Amino acid sequence: GVLDVYFFQRILPERFLLEGTVASDSVPSGAIPTILVSDGLGAAVPWLSPAERGEDSSVRFAGSHVGWLRGYGQQKLNVYDKVETWTADLDADGNPVNPRMVEVATVPYNATREVAAGRGR
Repeated sequence: GVLDVYFFQRILPERFLLEGTVASDSVPSGAIPTILVSDGLGAAVPWLSPAERGEDSSVRFAGSHVGWLRGYGQQKLNVYDKVETWTADLDADGNPVNPRMVEVATVPYNATREVAAGRGR
């Protein structure tokens, strides 16, 4: 289940994207960073299916699309073997449409929280 939520933003009147952690036995810390979605009343659930993701964070909403970072091989807090920049359009219900990697990001030590992702308009 969801262990922690530390950031949220409204994408529709009754739809919120949240950043948090979910329990996982597959990592030493027992928690994986992920992007969640909620209507503000019910429980938050993962926004992307687990088969599509590494460890997702730094989500930013930009009107009709969203950008986020996806890390693989976490060494310690915010330090990964590889970090990718991803984007997706949103459908009318705020669901991701055609999620795609934009580029592999080269980020300095412990800096994934300060990197923003987006797609020009």
